[in-house]
Amino acid sequence: MAKAWSAVEALVIRSQLEGTGLPFYTRNEGTQELIGTGALGGYNLVTGPVEFWVPRPLLEHAQTLLHPPTADTPTDCPACAARVPVFLNTCPDCGLRLRP
Repeated sequence: MAKAWSAVEALVIRSQLEGTGLPFYTRNEGTQELIGTGALGGYNLVTGPVEFWVPRPLLEHAQTLLHPPTADTPTDCPACAARVPVFLNTCPDCGLRLRP
């Protein structure tokens, strides 16, 4: 679901998931300093980065939490499923008005 390439990133991801009460488990978290040279450059080169996993039914919610849509994220037209850039108020394919 998510990988933390540094200890700081792992703390941020953990904080976001715990703050919303989403169940999750981690992989490679306890081995970062045990094997090889430790967390050289942010993560252990032998075991890989810390991975955060959530149950499949909650995956979309967790991804939205960790990577919220921005103002420049295009939307999908509900009528024809075309990608609509944020600077357009109507769908370029079907003409549906999306925003006031």
